[in-house]
Amino acid sequence: MILPRWAYQLLLFATVLTHFYIAYALQRADTTEVLGCFGFLWFAFLLKWTDFKVNVKQVIGLGMLFRLVYLLAVPELSDDVFRYIWDGMLVVDGKSPYEVVPTEILSESEGLYRTWIPLLNSPLYYSIYPPVLQLIFGFSVLVGGDMFRSIVVLKVLVLLAEFGSVFIIGKLRKKWNWNQRNLMLYALNPLVIIEFVGNLHGEVFMVFFLLLSIWLLTQERTWISAGVFGLAIGTKLLPLMFL
Repeated sequence: MILPRWAYQLLLFATVLTHFYIAYALQRADTTEVLGCFGFLWFAFLLKWTDFKVNVKQVIGLGMLFRLVYLLAVPELSDDVFRYIWDGMLVVDGKSPYEVVPTEILSESEGLYRTWIPLLNSPLYYSIYPPVLQLIFGFSVLVGGDMFRSIVVLKVLVLLAEFGSVFIIGKLRKKWNWNQRNLMLYALNPLVIIEFVGNLHGEVFMVFFLLLSIWLLTQERTWISAGVFGLAIGTKLLPLMFL
């Protein structure tokens, strides 16, 4: 189904507004609103999916536009980001997130660490995030300095990874002669956008490294591909299932 131009523009405007609402106004406890926003975004996605005349540049542009909406938003639907920044502070201070639990630091430290404890959802546990993610967290804190700017730096890194993933999917699409519409399954997927850029889940970097490894493999750059595949594993252990 191809929508009239005015209807398509209206749908696009409503989709951007919905992403803005999720990013800056939605409360995670408002289940009805959460489901309503997700439901509308999936409805808009499915309407776009029925358009068989796909402009690849337009799909990439829209996908990145929706993601950019979340750049300055502190994640609301997940509080994992506070642990990311906590681990990043430890890395910057030369401490291992795998050797101490937050409550141990609380008993002997003051300042920022004491301020962050109430925000953590797992103060009694060692960090579960692999080394590549720890380097990313540390870089975000080192460049950002405070909580908000560190989150923004992390979101910039996520946006770069997302652009890289979409770009590589486009390359693989050409090489393997996929239908152009398949690019929408990632670029315009509401769940991917909200969970990766909105909630900053680390799988976004794993996906990028995994796709890059596959692309390098198709170019017969085997050793570099293996190294990048190692980075994917060092980000999240899931790629081990593909070995």
